[in-house]
Amino acid sequence: MRTEPIFLLKLIPLASQKAHNNVLNYRSLRSLDSQKLRFCLPVSLIVRCSFKNHGTIMAFDMYHGSEKACIETHEESLFVPVNENPKYLCLGWLLAELYNSPRIPPEKSNIIVHELIALREELLGTELSYVTRTIDRIMPFFSKAYILKAEIKCVSD
Repeated sequence: MRTEPIFLLKLIPLASQKAHNNVLNYRSLRSLDSQKLRFCLPVSLIVRCSFKNHGTIMAFDMYHGSEKACIETHEESLFVPVNENPKYLCLGWLLAELYNSPRIPPEKSNIIVHELIALREELLGTELSYVTRTIDRIMPFFSKAYILKAEIKCVSD
């Protein structure tokens, strides 16, 4: 029996569009052609490839003690407004180090929490407001690391 990878493509509409759960499997993906796709609304593409008995890979895993958080590949849009913005120096540093598996000291975790709060306020009501869900999910992780004086260990793809 031949084992083929399973590819799932989930089309994520831009923030201004209504979210739908549009998933294409491998067969339907092969049947698409560029002419049909040319007229589709702009979307972000999430590609997950998994083989039997294997899970999906996260873009960025973070640990301290028994706590764990992650920023998945499709959540990296969190860093779009951060890139080269002097208001978000620690988040900019995290973006630059994203694939170098950095270690985040407690003091930097505290600064990241405050930058995430400011970023969240800035993004409300914009086309990137969907990023606030990611911020709300990871902010307590950084805050707890600071309170416990724990260094965050990161693992990247």
